[in-house]
Amino acid sequence: MTACDAGFRRAAVPRRLYKFMRCDTLERVGYVRELLEHRRLKYSAVTAFNDPFEARPYIQIPAGSREEQRVALLRHIKDVRRIATVPVTHELSTYVEAGEFEKARDLFQEAIRIVLSGHPVACLAGTRRSILMWSLYADSHRGVCVHLSGRLEPLRTAWPIIYRSDYPSLDLNWTHMSDRAFTDVCILTKSIHWRHEQEYRLISPVEGQDSEVALVAEVGTLLPGSVTGLTLGALIRDDVAACLSGAATAAGLAVWRAQRSDHQYRLMFQRVRSRPAG
Repeated sequence: MTACDAGFRRAAVPRRLYKFMRCDTLERVGYVRELLEHRRLKYSAVTAFNDPFEARPYIQIPAGSREEQRVALLRHIKDVRRIATVPVTHELSTYVEAGEFEKARDLFQEAIRIVLSGHPVACLAGTRRSILMWSLYADSHRGVCVHLSGRLEPLRTAWPIIYRSDYPSLDLNWTHMSDRAFTDVCILTKSIHWRHEQEYRLISPVEGQDSEVALVAEVGTLLPGSVTGLTLGALIRDDVAACLSGAATAAGLAVWRAQRSDHQYRLMFQRVRSRPAG
């Protein structure tokens, strides 16, 4: 199962995308510097995200008699082994033979998660103004937000998240779904409660697939010009702010500082560094 259909046309992403990042350890400050100085963006398995609903679609057991369901599920086990090339435990067949379909459903979900774990993604936002985003992903405004160009590949065709009230589900034909449809359900669908994020995702290329990203050990190197600026969190430590603003300026990037409004629940952004001449 590959990450996406190469020929699928997507709506244009915003001119700017944003990566919120924590700075609470030396290692995490190092990740920010790597992105600013060398355009190295860390990808992560969608199965490791903080939302427990992520990458866990509901498996629909087909209608029919218990015997018809048993036969359909046993056939699906063969499909999972053959098409998805995912190891299936003997326990799964045992549950199906015993008619314990709910227990079998849980193991089918884990098989899908194994498939998804092989396609790390990078999560980006369409705005830097969300107070919730700063709170959740930038260590309660003590982190940073790195600006990325929405005009260069693969950022230009990042995948927008689909926000829904209904939980995503798959029937037993998921092993035969198109790459695009599988990606929509399993990687690009989230609860409507997250819509404030205006999220876009980069999905790591599969082996042998042409890509503008050089991916090594879940770290992708973006094209020159992909990183365009840096916003420091309103509560970032002074020493961290000095370190990262210096790295950004040396890389020819503009720097902003977020500030809390005195009378509204909103952030303001003040330019603190000018792009060096030349």
